[in-house]
Amino acid sequence: MNSMFFLSAFSILGILYLILGLITSKKINTVEDYFLAGRGLGLGALTFTLVATQIGGGMLLGTADASYSSGYFGVFYTLGMSIGFIILGFGVAAKLRKFNVATTAELFEVKYGSKFLRKVASLLSALSMVGLLTGQIVASRALFNALGVGSEMILLLFWLFVVVYTVVGGLKAVVLTDIFQVIFLITIVTGIFIFCLLKEPGSFFKISSLVGTQNTFSGKGAFLIQLPVLLSSALYPLFGQDLAQRFFAAKNKKIAVKAALLASAILIAFSFIPVYFGMKAKLLALTIPAKTSVFMTVVSSVSGSIVVALIGCALIAAITSTADSLLCAISSNITQDFDYSFLTTKNKLFVSKIVTFLAGIIGLLLAYNSQDILGVLAQSYELLIGSLFVSVLFCFFTNNLKKMAALFSIIGGAGSFGLLKLVPLGCSSLGCSAQIINILLLVVPLTISFIGYGIGFLVDKTAYTYSTK
Repeated sequence: MNSMFFLSAFSILGILYLILGLITSKKINTVEDYFLAGRGLGLGALTFTLVATQIGGGMLLGTADASYSSGYFGVFYTLGMSIGFIILGFGVAAKLRKFNVATTAELFEVKYGSKFLRKVASLLSALSMVGLLTGQIVASRALFNALGVGSEMILLLFWLFVVVYTVVGGLKAVVLTDIFQVIFLITIVTGIFIFCLLKEPGSFFKISSLVGTQNTFSGKGAFLIQLPVLLSSALYPLFGQDLAQRFFAAKNKKIAVKAALLASAILIAFSFIPVYFGMKAKLLALTIPAKTSVFMTVVSSVSGSIVVALIGCALIAAITSTADSLLCAISSNITQDFDYSFLTTKNKLFVSKIVTFLAGIIGLLLAYNSQDILGVLAQSYELLIGSLFVSVLFCFFTNNLKKMAALFSIIGGAGSFGLLKLVPLGCSSLGCSAQIINILLLVVPLTISFIGYGIGFLVDKTAYTYSTK
């Protein structure tokens, strides 16, 4: 790769992002401006920023890695997200906008009448998104290593740039850079994909060859490995704060619905590109160096140094577009779900920026102890889904909500997830496979959360009945 070209383009992109952040910061006067862009996002801006939150390191680099071992089933991560957006488009997105709240955790106060549960939900949401942010940073390290730019100092400076422009410009800066990043990314990556297909026009995506090609990989085991990824990525869009924040910022519910459906279509169309590159690496028997990216290894083998540098910049844009969204969402949870009434409007805005900065630093520190991109992302989704999904789900369908039901549901889901994290310590002696463990980490907490909700509902109802006698 042409390292000088890459670093030059990379530096120009970083400076551009910072300039965009500074420009948008001039129009930010309140916390609502900072986190919700004044609730004024139109169809184009909302669609692009929704796509940008998903076409990140997990989608591109993680999917290519998964497809290298699991074949076509590597598409499950993006397919799940697309399914989630379709569900949003058929009613859920409109209801999210109609709630007129700032965070999903706020639903626990507005709908369940509990400030305490709102804070608990906010902390769980922030914890999960810190994990997702960590996954993006891990992806960026793998990318830098694959590009031959393994300097930890360059990686650190890059992430400081991302944190700083997010701190300065809030959601407005995030959306503005998302639009640029998505257009740049899709153009470059689609271009190299078409180039590769033209070089070897064949039967890669023909239905008749799917089974034969898939048999080269790990068969039924591949399906079981990726199944939890599909389920968790389909459920997360329904209540994840980084996505919900965008629907809360939409001009109206009609725009929210249309944007969700458009984003789903774009994701599905784009999803098979990283699958192609991941499977191609395996079929070509390419050697993947440790701590590097399957995606970039394939690109390097089929194109020149300038193209590799451009692809590297495009992937940096993808990772950035997801990371800045998570930073803004984490800060939104911490600063809007807790009582800072003693602060003035100006001071609240300052605190929001400090929290955004600290979230970025925490993500950096955690990333130094992580390697598995999709593993980090999947477990972050599983924690949030197991603990909060059930309680949020009932907000969409009924007003007969009980505080005790939500409490039991959160305790059951989060507690069982924590206990199941201990299963691998003794699972090998019981003959459990990694696939079974991954499924249990999603299905068991979600099931116990549903049961807990039902028990809590009955307890609350029984207590009310006795109190009225």
